[in-house]
Amino acid sequence: MDEDTLFMSGHSAETLPAEVSIPLNAFFLPKPFTPQALASKIKQVLAG
Repeated sequence: MDEDTLFMSGHSAETLPAEVSIPLNAFFLPKPFTPQALASKIKQVLAG
């Protein structure tokens, strides 16, 4: 069973520290984000 994962960070995807590795098929949401952006990303994750 595959699990979809949503990563959240205070860094943008381009400025993540080198020791942080996010899988290519994972979803990413940088902070700060709006409630609407969070809801949209959750819908995207649930849709696969």
